[in-house]
Amino acid sequence: MECWGFQVDAEPEVINAWILVPETWMGSPLRLVRHPNGMPDNQALAEATYEASVFEGSVFNWSVVHPKEGCTYTYQRLEGFAILTNYSSNLSDRR
Repeated sequence: MECWGFQVDAEPEVINAWILVPETWMGSPLRLVRHPNGMPDNQALAEATYEASVFEGSVFNWSVVHPKEGCTYTYQRLEGFAILTNYSSNLSDRR
């Protein structure tokens, strides 16, 4: 299940997004993926430079430094998983 996507059509230094998380997604793990623009079936995991969840998981923030041009970055919910703790710090430390 896909959340809002960020399409990269140039060579930006950084892309950044703040996402309001649907109530049905709160407490579920999310993953950042990318795919070539217009080809959502050709997905690959992407690594965020920074990720954070605030307001009890209702808002999610992520950034990617030097994103790949011609790709769309999006967050997806991992189905069938549950998180027992709230994220309130940089998630990159949890890899």
